[in-house]
Amino acid sequence: MARVQTSDLAGFEEGKHLARIRGLLTNTRSVLEAIGAMITRQSGDAFRKQRMGREHWAPRMTPNVPGIIHDFTLGRSAPPERRFVDRPVLHDTGALAKSVTWRVVGTSIVEVGSNLPYANVLHAGGTSHSDIITREVQGRLYKWMKRQKNAARRASVAPQNRLKRERNAAVRNDPQINAWKDQVASINRQLKMHREAKKRMGKQNASALQKSVIRPLMARKKNLNGRIKKRRERIQKSITTQASAEKKRA
Repeated sequence: MARVQTSDLAGFEEGKHLARIRGLLTNTRSVLEAIGAMITRQSGDAFRKQRMGREHWAPRMTPNVPGIIHDFTLGRSAPPERRFVDRPVLHDTGALAKSVTWRVVGTSIVEVGSNLPYANVLHAGGTSHSDIITREVQGRLYKWMKRQKNAARRASVAPQNRLKRERNAAVRNDPQINAWKDQVASINRQLKMHREAKKRMGKQNASALQKSVIRPLMARKKNLNGRIKKRRERIQKSITTQASAEKKRA
């Protein structure tokens, strides 16, 4: 093994690299500042990736009941959608992630953290307290739950209402049904005219009109209405069957 004697370093020039290392060893502030900035950057990455290193953060409570109570305590009429999803964890308004910063203390310490009062409980665990459920909070919660119930009811009947509209539209736009309806309308006009004429006739002539004209028209009207009913039912059944098949495919 080679040995270097002190006398061998006589006239040795330090050079810029060794001078930089010596400067860092004697002035640690710049090193601590770099460490603080690095940890703060890693903290921001952890919030975005929802993990620290390889360890993923546990999902949050869903629904977030304390958060919902807090929303109503603040006077909101409804909680935001984020109360009903399990991620992102440790993110509500974004204040916690933005509050993480660093500072150099003395010559050998750099502190990284948040000055928010709830930061330590979220980081290390502990006891947290929900807002008090006042009558005002109860009232807002009741109104919101009622709106949710009504919305769910509307959503449940929406497919049925849509199917009903489609069936009615198909019947309304069917050419054959419309042609039969025109014939029924024409018969109704004829019946009205003949019944008015019948009132002015004698008993014998009125009886003949009833037998030879009015009754055949009424029979024709009944036949047309029966055809309309059967075709309407056939069209509606076809639309219902088609909707059921599309639902199964979906």
